Formats: sequence, structure tokens, C-alpha cells
Amino acid sequence: MQVRRYMPGQQFDDAVEAYTLLEMDQHTVAQPLRMLPPLSISLCLHYGGQVVAGYRSELATVGSALTGMHTAPRTYATHGKVGIVLVTFRAGAIGQFFRLDADELLHLNVDLADLLPAGERERIEEALAGAPDDGARVAQVERFLARIRTGMQADQLARRAAAMIAQRGGEVSIARLAAAHHLSERQLERRFTRAIGITPKKYARLARFHRMVGQIGKAGSIAELAAECGYYDQSHLVKDCRQFSGGVAELLPHSGVTDLIFGETSSR
Repeated sequence: MQVRRYMPGQQFDDAVEAYTLLEMDQHTVAQPLRMLPPLSISLCLHYGGQVVAGYRSELATVGSALTGMHTAPRTYATHGKVGIVLVTFRAGAIGQFFRLDADELLHLNVDLADLLPAGERERIEEALAGAPDDGARVAQVERFLARIRTGMQADQLARRAAAMIAQRGGEVSIARLAAAHHLSERQLERRFTRAIGITPKKYARLARFHRMVGQIGKAGSIAELAAECGYYDQSHLVKDCRQFSGGVAELLPHSGVTDLIFGETSSR
């Protein structure tokens, strides 16, 4: 599989983190991709092949779709000559393009045909399929995003809170975060969940897990890894790993602590 990543133009820099182009030759036989829960909502635009998505115990063939926050890994199996542009939105930016709250998308893949005017999904898919190169595809995506912009303003308070949690790797007191924004914890939770898709406490756990993934090859022991990433103890680290990764050791770089975390031996 070929993976290429591009930054958004200036007009979308505040709302889009990146565009990722994924392509696979029709003769390539690949194992299903397993993706960890991300820290933001994404838009998957297909221009070739077929993708079967798995989440928890459900499997479904998916086309171009909006993928909400999720708290367990997703699997993706591909068939044929696959072409995808993945638009990764910045946390809290989804309302600028779709008239819904982020928490309405929790655990869901929603077909674009159910969210856009008739023919709009087919229009962008055909434009991407006919584009001669990556630059032309990114340009088509940005024209598409400009067409569907809602004009709604993002909740900047919720976005600032999410950015702070992510930057600190989840090591944030939610009570102090609420007080810093002159809100009660409950008020912050309502606004944050509506704008970001999950509660601030769950978001902090997920941010801490992402930080742990980046550190796992550097730690000498599971206790050291837990302490470095702000876990109360190693049992809390193990719990998050099993929830957010599905307990599959192959997800993470090999290290002496991998088998301890996942309770299994990876095949290599």
C-alpha cells in the first residue's frame, strides 16, 4: 500500500489536520489494516476498489463516509484497486462542514449520501477518480470542502480544551481545566462532548494512550512505561491498551514490555 500525506491549504488549516492518500494495487494481497482510535473525526473519500470495515463484532462494506470518534480499534479489508483520500479534521471542527454534533457520530461510519445533497457524494468520487495526480486530488477535496462548508462557528472553548489535553498527553485535571474556563465540570463535559465527540475524561485517556504508543519502544519495563506516561500503575496501562488496541501485540513496535501489556506473544 502506498501512503502519502499532504497539509491543507491556508483556508482549511484551522479545520483540517491533513489529507492522507492511500492506494493499493488490485493484485496486492494485504492483511486487514487495524487502526487505533484517533483523537479526531475523519472523512474517508473513495475513488476505487472496495473496503470492508469491522468494528467490534460488526462488518460492513463502506463507501465514502464520515467516521466518528471510537474507543476500540477498527479493521479495514481492501479488495481491488483501492484509492482513498482520508481527511483528518482537527478536533471540534466537524460542525464547520456537517450540520450535526460530534457526539451524534460516536462509534459510527455514516455514508456521505445520508449527509449531503443528492449527487454530491458521486460528484466528489468521480472527480477524484478522474484526477491525474495527488495535487489534483487534494485540490478537488478542497473544492468539495468549500462547497459543503456550513458557515457555523466551532466551539473554540471546547477546541482549546481538547488541544490542551492532547498537548499534555492526557495529563490534565479536568476539574482544573473546567475552572480555568470558568465552567463547572458538568458544563465543560456537555460542551466538550457535543463538539469533540467523547467526554473530556475519555479524551484524556485516549490522549495518554497515544502518548504511550509513542513511548513503548523506549521503556525498559512496563512499570517504567506506566510512570513515564502518567498512569497510576501498570494495571491501568494494561486496561487502556486492551480497550483501545484490542489486545493485539502486532499493533506496537516490538519491545521487552509488549507481551506483558497484551498478555500474548506476537508472531513475527
